[in-house]
Amino acid sequence: MLDLAGFIPGIGDVADAINAIGYALEGDWVNAGISAASVVGADWLKAGRLAKRVVQEVVEESAEQVAKREAKNALREQGKKLANRTSGNNPHTQKGQKAHDNFRQEAKKRGWATERGVGKGSRPDAIDECGHPVELKPYTKRGMQRGREQAQRYADQTGKEARLIPYDPETGEILWDKEERIKPRR
Repeated sequence: MLDLAGFIPGIGDVADAINAIGYALEGDWVNAGISAASVVGADWLKAGRLAKRVVQEVVEESAEQVAKREAKNALREQGKKLANRTSGNNPHTQKGQKAHDNFRQEAKKRGWATERGVGKGSRPDAIDECGHPVELKPYTKRGMQRGREQAQRYADQTGKEARLIPYDPETGEILWDKEERIKPRR
């Protein structure tokens, strides 16, 4: 309504001034500048148009730079999340690594070898004093299934019974009483 009142001689300047203030309060600097320029006079209208173009270019470039920066930050965050899920830097693998570290210390106390392989591409977590391969896995359905498969491969390669020892995936505690023995198939 005030935009139309700006065309009425006598009260137009007042309406445009009020309009300029209203636009400025809303943060619409382009229209605030145009309304203010019409109050000052027609000679300033050209300056207002030029100012409008300058302001629009600055705003567009700033918005583009902000968008690029935000997109870059979002990609960086997404990359960190993905890296944490895939690179072994998540809570579950950290607990597993801690359980394996504790297991290696316990195995050394018992006199077991912890850095020996049993065949091509096979390296159990330890080999006990009698030469039996020992595998440590989380006490979950999938963890024990994979552990049985690995222990079976170790048992078949060595011809000796393999030991599968689970650990609690929440606490990392080794569950010695849940040990399973896997016999060789040959």
